[in-house]
Amino acid sequence: MNKFVSSASRGFFDKSMSSLKSSSQFTLKNCTDLVTTDYSPLTNFVLMQTLKIRVEGQVQGVFFRQSTQEKAGRLGIKGTVKNCDDDSVEIIATGTKEQLDNLIAWCWQGPPKAIVIKVTTQELSLQQFYNFSIIRY
Repeated sequence: MNKFVSSASRGFFDKSMSSLKSSSQFTLKNCTDLVTTDYSPLTNFVLMQTLKIRVEGQVQGVFFRQSTQEKAGRLGIKGTVKNCDDDSVEIIATGTKEQLDNLIAWCWQGPPKAIVIKVTTQELSLQQFYNFSIIRY
């Protein structure tokens, strides 16, 4: 049962919503406004963005890709990481602004043996990934 509040009615009423998950909660502010208070993964997708992050310095051969994959997993970020021909590492990451800001901050340190001299970001059109994977050649 999901509880609705209607300004058009005199009180509260309960209505079963078979098309919605039982864990979702909604509040009806007026006859036309439906506001969710439970953000499902689909709703969160609207808050997502995709960035290309390039990390330069001594970042290859120091487990940067593996460490990035582990950090992204802890942050809930999806995307890819790969070594580039110019000895940098490229990350394509989809997440919320907060998640991506945390990943960028981590990129400045990287794994213990990395020496990071530059981190650049570029916003991309939103891309959907199912996991965070390492691209190997």
